[in-house]
Amino acid sequence: MSTISLYETILVISTAAVFFVYHLHLYLKVHRAPLTTAIGITNHARHMWVEGTIRDNRDILAVQTLRNQVMAATFLASTAILISLGSFSAAFRPGVFMEVSHALNLLGTKTETLWMFKLMLLGILFYIAWIARRNQRWI
Repeated sequence: MSTISLYETILVISTAAVFFVYHLHLYLKVHRAPLTTAIGITNHARHMWVEGTIRDNRDILAVQTLRNQVMAATFLASTAILISLGSFSAAFRPGVFMEVSHALNLLGTKTETLWMFKLMLLGILFYIAWIARRNQRWI
């Protein structure tokens, strides 16, 4: 393994580690002190909105708002799945793989293994985004 590919491997692994440590920290922060994060404040505001909507008997507004939230979540989840499936289909085409990897990899090494690792990591992150969007309380 050359020095450049070792350097790139260390950068990819450290980036993934920072990503997962950040999300672990965010998860713990949301569950321990929810009003110190934007997610906790949004959940609290949503809870207050639901209580106010039920108290004031605004049924149409509640139904339309829930419909819009479901549509937005479905759109974002579908987009994440399509991007991850597109990256996987580009990764596993035997003839196109070398063209795409060399065209997109301007500064790094041209090794196939590291490129596949990056694509798999990107696909995993998009699947996590899809699952997290479907289960908004998880994050």
